Amino acid sequence: MTRTDNHNMIVRAFALAWRYRMSYEKHGDLEYVIKFEQTSWRSLYRYLNLAYMLPEKVNNILSGKEPRSIAEIFAIAPKHQI
Repeated sequence: MTRTDNHNMIVRAFALAWRYRMSYEKHGDLEYVIKFEQTSWRSLYRYLNLAYMLPEKVNNILSGKEPRSIAEIFAIAPKHQI
């Protein structure tokens, strides 16, 4: 995988995470998000953990100041922020 491919995957992961977060915050119901997004509990929590990362950390990752793989991103995301 090239650096560009990895970066694109990371950007898509954050975009999906923020979409899930916006839906959750709007409706306040995780089951609604799962049904609407047609995803699993595991995926929802995994992406929501990304959505609640510190903004400084996200900016550093997306700007390339803190290069990470997609696997590392999911591993360093805070757990159970909801």
